[in-house]
Parts: sequence; C-alpha cells; structure tokens
Amino acid sequence: MAKTTAVLGVIAAGLLAYILLVDRGTLSTGELERRDKSVIPELIRDRVSRLEIQRRGQSTVLTRDAESDDEAGLWQVAEPYRAKADGEAVDILLGELEWMDVRRRLTDISESDNRRFGFDSPRYRVFIQVGKARAMLRVGNETPTGDGLYAQGTDRTRAYVVGKDLIEALDHEPEHYHDKALHAGLLVATARAVELKDESGSRAARRRDDRLWELSAGGKGFASTPNIEALIRATDGLRASRFIEKGDANLERHGLTAPNLELTLTHLERAPASAGVAANTDGGAAKPEPRVETTLRLRVGAPCGGHEGERYVTLDQTGGEHDAEAKERTISCVQEADLEKLRLPLADLRESRLLPFAADDVSSLTVKSGARQLTLEEKDGGWAFALRQGGKELTSGQAREGSVDDFFRAASAEQALGFDAAPPGAGALTVEIERAGGLGRFALRAGASGPGLTQVQRGDEPVAVAFGAQALELLEPRAASFLSLKLPAREAESLRELSLSRGDGSRERLERGKDGRFQLLEPVAAAADAARLSEIVRLLSTLEAVRFDADAPQPQHGLQQPVVEVVAHFGDERMTLKLGAETEGGHFASIAGAFGVFVAPAMLGEQLEGPLLDRSALATPLETLRAFTLQRGARRVRVVAEGTGFRVDNTAGGSPLDPTGARALAEALATLRAHRVLAYGAAAESSKLAKPLLRIELEVGEKEAATSRYNLVIGPQLGEGDGAEHHARRDDHDATFVLPAAGLSRLLEALSP
Repeated sequence: MAKTTAVLGVIAAGLLAYILLVDRGTLSTGELERRDKSVIPELIRDRVSRLEIQRRGQSTVLTRDAESDDEAGLWQVAEPYRAKADGEAVDILLGELEWMDVRRRLTDISESDNRRFGFDSPRYRVFIQVGKARAMLRVGNETPTGDGLYAQGTDRTRAYVVGKDLIEALDHEPEHYHDKALHAGLLVATARAVELKDESGSRAARRRDDRLWELSAGGKGFASTPNIEALIRATDGLRASRFIEKGDANLERHGLTAPNLELTLTHLERAPASAGVAANTDGGAAKPEPRVETTLRLRVGAPCGGHEGERYVTLDQTGGEHDAEAKERTISCVQEADLEKLRLPLADLRESRLLPFAADDVSSLTVKSGARQLTLEEKDGGWAFALRQGGKELTSGQAREGSVDDFFRAASAEQALGFDAAPPGAGALTVEIERAGGLGRFALRAGASGPGLTQVQRGDEPVAVAFGAQALELLEPRAASFLSLKLPAREAESLRELSLSRGDGSRERLERGKDGRFQLLEPVAAAADAARLSEIVRLLSTLEAVRFDADAPQPQHGLQQPVVEVVAHFGDERMTLKLGAETEGGHFASIAGAFGVFVAPAMLGEQLEGPLLDRSALATPLETLRAFTLQRGARRVRVVAEGTGFRVDNTAGGSPLDPTGARALAEALATLRAHRVLAYGAAAESSKLAKPLLRIELEVGEKEAATSRYNLVIGPQLGEGDGAEHHARRDDHDATFVLPAAGLSRLLEALSP
C-alpha cells in the first residue's frame, strides 16, 4: 500500500512539473472566450512580459519577468537604452490597450480593406508578449467621418473603430517610460550627514550618536532636526519631469560641472550580499542588520531648454552596491519648485527651538529654580507631575491629558533671537531631560539677560543662544500648566447654603428650603431668582477651569480684593471661591485650600453679578390679586377682582375701561418682570424715583386669607429705543429693579388722557 502511495506521489509531482514547465504561460480557453470582443483578446495584464511600441521609425521596448516577485518582476526600459521603467506609466498604457474604447467592429475584411484602413503602414505597431503567446496591435488611419481610428489585433480578418484617445496612450518618446524616481529612496532614520553648496557658500550638519544634529560646516551649534528631516523627505520625493540622457559627456553642456546647487546626503543602507557579513546561525539573539554608508550627490544645473520652470539635474550614489552606478548616471529635468525645497539657508539649518525635542522623545523632565523643583515623569502611558519647594511637596498628580505635549510645543515655538550669546550666569534655571530609548540625558540652563532677553545653554552646544523673556517664564517650575481642568465635583442637591460678598460691599445669604428652592435671608427676606440659582448651583457643583494661570495669586489676578467671594456649603463641606479680575474666557479664580489660580468660566461670573433677588418680585399672580389702583398724576384707575374676572371700580381722569380692558391690566401686572435687580438699599438719585411716573397700590391674598397690601413705584423712562427702561421699587423689598419700557406700555395706556 505504501509503495502504491509513493508511486502516485511521483506521478502527481510529474504532472505538476509538466504544468509549471510546459503549460505555463499559455492562455486558457475561458480566458480567450472572455476577451473575444477585445481588440487584443490575448492581453492579460498580469502575464505580459514584453511590450514593443513602434512609432515614427523608433522602437521602445519594455520588459519584465512576469513570473517573478522580486526586482526582476519590475518593468525595465530595454531599448533604445537600458533603464528602470516607470511602473505607473506602463500600467496606464496596458490599461488603455486592455480596455480601449471600441465603437464599431468590422469582420471578414479583405486585404484591400487592410490597405485602405492603413494597416500595411500603420501609425503605430505594438507587439505584446503574453506568456508564450505573441499579440500585435496596428493603429491605422482616421475614419472618413473623423469619429475614431482604425485598429487591428493579430487577426487580419477583423478591424475595429476605436477612440482617438488611443493616440495619447501610444504617442510618447521612450523617455516617457523611464522611471521618474531619481534614486532608490531615502529614510530620515538612516540619514547621517548632509551638505549643501550654492552661491551662499557651504554648510553642513551631521547626526550625532544621541540622534541630535549639529553643524559641521558654516557655523557652530545644534542643527534643526525638523528642517533637516524636511530636506531629506523633499529629496526623497524628487521626481524627474523628463529623462534627458545617460553618461558624463554632456554634464558641462547642462551646467552640471559647475552646479547651481549641490546636495550631498550620507545615509546607511543594508549591506550588499557581497559584503561578506556572516549570518547569525548560532541560535542566539538576533544581530542588527549589517549596514554600509552610502553617499548620494545631487547636482542642479542650468534651466532645461524648452521647458520653463525646470532645471537639469544628475545624481550619483556611491558606497555599497552603488559604486558601479556612476558610469550609468542619468541627466533629467526636475521642477524648480521642488528643487527650491532643498535650498536650506544657514539660518534655517540652525536649531532655533528652545527645546529640540517632542514629548515622545522624553521619559522624564526636571526643572529647578532656586529651592523650587518641578518633575514630570512618563508613567503607564501618561505623565505624572510633582512640585516641591525646599524638599516639601506642594502638589502632585496625574498631568492633564495633552498638557505635556502642549508644554513641548510651546517650547518648540520659542525661536532663537541670536546665536553666540554669553552663557547664563550663576543661579540660572536648569532643565534636566531623560531621553526616551536610552539616549541619555540632556541639560539646559537659562537665565535673564538684560531687558527682555533670556540666555540659554542647550546641552553641550558650544555656543549659548538668546531667546525672548517669555522663554524663561515658560520654563519656570510651576504645576499650573499640568493641573486637571476638572475640579472636584460635588452633589448639586447637597448645596444647602450660599453666602456672597461682592467688591462693592454688598452681601447676600441664601438658604435652600425644604421645597428645594432658595430663599434670600440677607439683606432682605424674599424669594431668590430660581433660574439664576439653578445655573449657579450647576456651575459650582461641576466647576471646570477654562485654564490654569499660575501656582499662586499675583497682583494682576485681583484676588486680594475679589469681584465676588462665594461660600458654598455642600452638606458638611465648605467651599470658598473667589473671582478676581476679568480675563479672556472669564475671571481669575481660586478656591481656598486648593492649589493654583485658574480662570473660571465667564458664565459663572455673569450669574453671580448683581443681586440674586427674584426678578419676578414685581409681578402679582392673578389668583391672588384682589384689587389694584393705578395712579399717574391726576389720573387714577381702580380695578377690583370679581368672580373669575375683573371690573373697574372707578376712573378718575382716565379713559373708561370695560371688563376686558380691566383684565388686560391685571394680566400686565401678573407678567411684570424686571431685566435685573440694580441694587439693594435706598434708590439712587439717578433712578429719579423721587418723582415717579406711575404708582400702583395692590391688595393681595389667597382665598379666605387676610388681605395684604404693598405698593410699586415706577420712575420715568430712561434711555430711548429698544434700550429704554424704568427703575422701580416695591415698598416691602429694599431693592431697586430695572423694568423694560415695553412691559409698562399697557398700564400707561390705561391712564392716557
């Protein structure tokens, strides 16, 4: 049995070998049937290995190994010269050939038809190798009606009328198919040195073992990592507009022996197999992949003749597998706009950032200024901070998400004002950075230097750098930059008492009743503004800072004499909040016992501004209104409630009122609502209430309850238009209200002459 199985296995292997070696490269019947309606039915794009395009007496030949997955499987220009082909250009051509726009099909055509259609001396001939099959396309004359071209595949008895866009696909010089990439590719991570030469002179930088860049020619100091990386990416992205020719013969003619710009990049590449590096076969830890140093030299020459906005370039690569390529160098044209990205002046080559790192490059940071020290340390994907003074911890915690990134971005945004400055003196602030990835430590020293300047010594840089005064302020050890904006939350329902002291000397005390509503206890006993109190309670219980500004109050915060101080009793917990000077986004604020000065949202300041007395205190509900009298000068109207309606009791000097008019007056009183409460205490002289415009005497009371009386006094109109208003008082409330003029119109009309 085992012997039989073995024999069958040998037979199967033989069949497989036959399929692979003999039948490979042929087209199946199904494939041909599916493409029967195509001009080139044999064309299967993935299996094409050779293309030959004949036009105007010149042949362009493109080849590849269609069965290979490595470099041999990439398209190459084989004639009229040898070069790597532009795979995208070849794919576009194959796509046009495979799916060309067939408008009409002509069958059983004769040889005379072939001559008439122009197939004996066609405009274009295309020969296509598909596996073992060889297909052909002829493109002949334009149709008499001008709606297309005659085309023919391998079958001489058929012809097709196709769209004229086929000409666009075929009418290209050989250079069109030449690879537009100037080199094999560059990586920022493997770059080691860069040198630039142009009319401004020579400048260069090298990459140190700690991955920082430093100038090696043209100046001293650190080099700009972002700008060098942008330069490398721009070089990597260069593409030729057109291929010109190969070899050294015409370098001088194209201005490349005395180049307009010369860029030399040194980087590491994978060592070639010929380097003789032994593979790791001892079963131990994987060894680093062997690398060799490679130099890329790009020269930019004269403007490309006949092609505005382009320049001639040539590129040499030496080292590793590239030494043999010097003889095969090409001359190409490249867009000047792309080349301009390579012209990095010395000023841009210098490292002008205060800190040449991003947060991702750092594992910890310590800032020391005198006895004060701030530490930031990466932990579990986040950052922890701690602030100490003389060894005593002032505050610590989890840094606000994004705050460390913000700090490094702000440091990067601080740009140098000058180089070769004097080093900072004694007592300078110090920053110690532990680099991520085991790249060691980086130290920075900074100190004030005259008016508006900061001297900075970055690491082992041979020169000090000058920055603005704000650079020193940014580096000061403070926790405010990293504190959470969400302050400790409290249960809104647990707020039972509020006390407010304002900068104008006024005070208010409120208490929540059993019904959940707040009542004013001081300076008057009255209902509080329910809408404002609801918003104040919400804002206080879920208080969130707009931002933190400082670790401790400063004079500019205005917290020594706050705009308002709020004492809120949440259950047994007492919270004291001060709102100081107004600033962008709100007011500077602090909470007793909590660290830092923050900006409280503007909405909280708006809600706490002015008395919290109920602005509806001037309104009288219809169901409690028993009678009222309106008096304006000598004119007087008295209205009495009667059943569910109202009647006019008497009118003196005013217009007579029917029951409908009387009810309208009662409804106007029931909806009387102030814009705001101006102030507690006696009315100011500016209110002009000493000579009121209108007096209202009210008699109110629930059913079967005693009648109570109070009076409203309304002053003359202040202002004009939409802003017109009246000051008003209620004689049992020691406060002045402000009413919109529109709310009094119905009452005043009743007393018009």
